[in-house]
Amino acid sequence: MSFIPRNEINDEFVKYFDESIEFRRATDFLNDNLSGIYNIEVSIDSGSAGGISDPAYLAKIEQFKLWLQQQPEVVHVNSITDTFKRLNKNMHSDQQAWYKLPEERDLAAQYLLLYEMSLPYGLDLNDQINIDKSGIRVIASMENLSTKQMLDIERRLHDWMAVNFSEYTINAASPVLMFSHIGQRNIIRMLIGSVAALILISMILIFAFRSVKLGLISLIPNLIPAGMAFGIWGLVDGQVGLGLSVVTGMTIGIVVDDTVHFISKYRRAKVEKGLSSEEAVPLCIFHCRRGVVGHFFSSGQWLHRTINLVIFNEQRHGINDRDHDCGCINYGLLIPAAHFNDAG
Repeated sequence: MSFIPRNEINDEFVKYFDESIEFRRATDFLNDNLSGIYNIEVSIDSGSAGGISDPAYLAKIEQFKLWLQQQPEVVHVNSITDTFKRLNKNMHSDQQAWYKLPEERDLAAQYLLLYEMSLPYGLDLNDQINIDKSGIRVIASMENLSTKQMLDIERRLHDWMAVNFSEYTINAASPVLMFSHIGQRNIIRMLIGSVAALILISMILIFAFRSVKLGLISLIPNLIPAGMAFGIWGLVDGQVGLGLSVVTGMTIGIVVDDTVHFISKYRRAKVEKGLSSEEAVPLCIFHCRRGVVGHFFSSGQWLHRTINLVIFNEQRHGINDRDHDCGCINYGLLIPAAHFNDAG
């Protein structure tokens, strides 16, 4: 359990799928040869209609684009400032020296109008600028990132904007960014909720067994298996995604069932048969052996792992197996030791 801190909450939904899945292969090809499927879209509002033609505003957008290109995760940045520079160069006989932003607002507005009028029928720039030309959308395409990396670049982006873009209204969003926040929040809440549920169940057992001592002892088989499993996972992998966060919740039924089964047999042996702790514990193990051993062997689930093509399930089964195995060790070693010290 001391290795639990080695785990970190992280996720990468593309890796839910095995490389034999068409979606995974297509995504890997896109990431290796084009721009990937991860992106952040940033809306930067100038605060006034037609404000995108302001040279100072365009210079800020260009500065932001260059900063994005310097980030190691970013593979491509799409910004209309490139269009302004290309138009300025075209209008000056394609001289490379004029590949720069126009220095006058009226000139920038004329370039924009000329470009819009030259577009084929049905096309416009509404995917890059808003209707009243007060804001621009900058799109940063990135390689495949984990939840932690995605949230980290978002934090750096907002920190940079707070220093350099304080006079403008900024909004950053994308489906991937949204699901990164959702995944991070769900993982944390699922882990907290599962542990809280196990503690509450142990409190209920205090009333069910009419014994504070037995209720507190039930915390051992309820909590330690999950703790041991996550400790082992910290050594093996250390990445806790959405698939792994639900494991404790999935195994609550089995863990609590074994706990109630074992402790109820122990209490019956003590109360109804008048046996000592040393005599009651072997009797409990004898009566519970089939269920515990059955869980131990069934937790292998080797057939499921051979046909599962989704890493989400593979990782879930991996830690699920560790949880079951640790539970069996727990029932065989720790619980008897705790009951031997029980005097009533």
